[in-house]
Amino acid sequence: MDTTFRAGDQVFEISLSDYDGDPIPSLIDWLEQLVDGEFPHLIMDLEYWVCAFRTYPAEKGVRLVIADEVLEPEIFMDIRIDRMALVAGIYNPLMAHWASDAFARAWFHWRFTSPDLEDLDHNNPPERMTPDPIHSPKIDAVLNMIADLCLPEGASGHGV
Repeated sequence: MDTTFRAGDQVFEISLSDYDGDPIPSLIDWLEQLVDGEFPHLIMDLEYWVCAFRTYPAEKGVRLVIADEVLEPEIFMDIRIDRMALVAGIYNPLMAHWASDAFARAWFHWRFTSPDLEDLDHNNPPERMTPDPIHSPKIDAVLNMIADLCLPEGASGHGV
């Protein structure tokens, strides 16, 4: 799954896959730790290289540094951002993509719940499949609360 992170003029692109273990649960855990007020670090093994997402305290939010710390140490992105803006900026597009028809049709690139890939008739494969659920009730609740606080007086609804 090709993924792009953008902040101002900084752009970082990676390809996530479940080749060596699914990185999405770890990414969701990392986002939940941010919601909890922590400054977590996430290390992802991305098929032949390691990518680190590190957060640090910063004035008015967090500092996010995305870097390759193993092969040739290199910083790809270094930003200061509001904590919940960082969570929403990663979580909301991930949820939208996960629920998209395009992702459901790319079942052979990711783990899906139905049917089991081992039981597939590869001579007559399905057109689309249902991806494993990845929603975080904790993140959904916090982002919905923030969305509700931002609504005009008298309006109601949820942002997630």
